[in-house]
Amino acid sequence: MKRDLILLFTLLLSLNIFAKTDTNEQNNRPKRLMVEEELEFYKSKEILSNTEFDKFAVVYKEFSQEKQAIRKENRLLKKEAKTAEISEENATKILNALADNKIRIAQINKEYQDKILKIIPATKYLKIQQARDEYKREMWKKIKEQKAKGNKQRNKQ
Repeated sequence: MKRDLILLFTLLLSLNIFAKTDTNEQNNRPKRLMVEEELEFYKSKEILSNTEFDKFAVVYKEFSQEKQAIRKENRLLKKEAKTAEISEENATKILNALADNKIRIAQINKEYQDKILKIIPATKYLKIQQARDEYKREMWKKIKEQKAKGNKQRNKQ
């Protein structure tokens, strides 16, 4: 029964996401989908009650969006740093901005941890973090398998 509900929820969520056609939303779709998949993974672990999960998901999505914005800023800074002729002053500014962004991410992690601990107990949040590590391992494994599959297909040609 729970599996059917999860499957139905995932299907409805997928239809809702794919129905949107705004170009800006389409550019962000992969990251949003990854967060949705990650949340579904947590839900499948049945760590949280449905009420807890719904509240957690809202906060977690906000958390992911804030971190993603900083990561995007870091990518732009690193791209700027790759220019052939970069001044010492500009390089220092980029390095300082990258260091400041690491601090901002740490502050965001702490801020959202405090928000999440108001929603769910610390023991459950630890289990969610362990599930996140498991999810990441599975995703890296899939990526490696896809790369290996792609390399095999290229070698056949």
